[in-house]
Amino acid sequence: MVRQIHESLSQPRQPPPPVEPSSSAYVATGPPRLEGASPMEGTHFRVAPSPPSVTFGGEFDECHSFILQCKLAFERCPTAFSTDSSRISYVVGLLRGRALRWAEAKSHNDSFLNGSFNDFLADFKLTFGCYESSSDIRKRLLKLSQGRKTVADLAVDFRILAARTTWNDDALIGAFTEALNDKVRDQLALCPEPSSLDELIRLAISIDKRQRELRRHEPEPPVFPARERHSKTSGRPAVLQRLLENRLFVKAEKCEFHVPVVKFLGFVLESGRLKADPDKVQAVTEWPTPTTRKQLQRFLGFANFYRRFIRNYSQTAAPLTNLTSINKPFVWASKAESAFKELKNKFTNAPVLHRPDPQRQFILEVDASDTGVGAVLSQVAEGDRKLHPCAYFSRCLTPAESRYDVGDRELLAVKLAIEEWRHWLEGAEKPFLIWTDHKNLIYLKEAKQLNPRQYRCCIIGGISWEIRDQVLEALKTDPGPSNRPPNRLFVPQHLR
Repeated sequence: MVRQIHESLSQPRQPPPPVEPSSSAYVATGPPRLEGASPMEGTHFRVAPSPPSVTFGGEFDECHSFILQCKLAFERCPTAFSTDSSRISYVVGLLRGRALRWAEAKSHNDSFLNGSFNDFLADFKLTFGCYESSSDIRKRLLKLSQGRKTVADLAVDFRILAARTTWNDDALIGAFTEALNDKVRDQLALCPEPSSLDELIRLAISIDKRQRELRRHEPEPPVFPARERHSKTSGRPAVLQRLLENRLFVKAEKCEFHVPVVKFLGFVLESGRLKADPDKVQAVTEWPTPTTRKQLQRFLGFANFYRRFIRNYSQTAAPLTNLTSINKPFVWASKAESAFKELKNKFTNAPVLHRPDPQRQFILEVDASDTGVGAVLSQVAEGDRKLHPCAYFSRCLTPAESRYDVGDRELLAVKLAIEEWRHWLEGAEKPFLIWTDHKNLIYLKEAKQLNPRQYRCCIIGGISWEIRDQVLEALKTDPGPSNRPPNRLFVPQHLR
């Protein structure tokens, strides 16, 4: 057997017989089969590959790949597909489903199978949507989203569309970053900026793999008993019915049912409480010290989203906000460094906000300083009967407002706080209280004459509001240190 194989290989190979132009059959050439050899042994010496057996059923996404494979088959065997009719017959033989029904309808015309292959291909592309403008490809590229897919799968889809555009690397980097999930994008913000699209994709894939590996070790979600689960689903049909009536749509992969804790738009909701997402807070606390004005603006823009959790945010961030002005040089001084560290420390120790209850009385605590105003919206909780914050508000004063006297600045803080939480205060069933450390505001509503500024502050949409002195209120409700309401603004030291 070895001798026969050696003799067969040493013999010169005979050229294949010519193929008639009218024949559309595929011819495979190779050495003659050895005597006594099995059919399986003869297949090892096949030289020409078989034509692709892929079929096409009319799918839009597979149109370009099907045409490419057919063209490769034509190039592998130019003699077998030398005529237009042979190429058309080959393509029609691979059609299935609605694509085959289209060819059957076209075959009633004699010029369809015997015409030009270029005309056939143009009609084929026009029918199955192979023609896409550059704007359509750009729209598909910008609509890509990771969702539940891995970054590796997203990168494949992204590269397929990116190869058909003329965008440079910077534009592709921005589009790919927007397609990533928030968690992957937040981790990318902490890494050095990649110089190319390939480097960005490799970095995003490694971050995604690490996050998926960490999620495997997370505890499983709680399993509710059948009776409790039935009670929890009682409100779900009403919500879905309301969405249906208003023609609103939701994505199934972004919905969660039967969970006690929900992450929503950067917040964590849990049984009437609201707190910042720990992943987002960690991104703020690990933020490196800004070295340029642009980097500082990115930090303040990210931190400003959670300012509702930080008391006196504007006053704390004032040294950093001043550095964002283009009229001043960017000099990172000790004040900016201390404000940067203090702001990150406040994000780490941010309190948990309680959901406002319109059936309970609101307490509005306000205060003003030389640089800004601040306020806290609080309510007494039903369980522990203690005062808990619902939201924080702060704002820097303008140059004109900073020249107000103390009384007008305190009144401005009241006005801005009421405007900020007007949607809660107007719908409250009970009149809300305003706590302040400026005693002269108590007699404001009884004053016989007000200046125009005070008059504008007192007319706030006809809301029924009552000002009480914070010091007197503290004397009434705070008999000892053990019963002190939390988060009270600027109470004198002898009352604490």
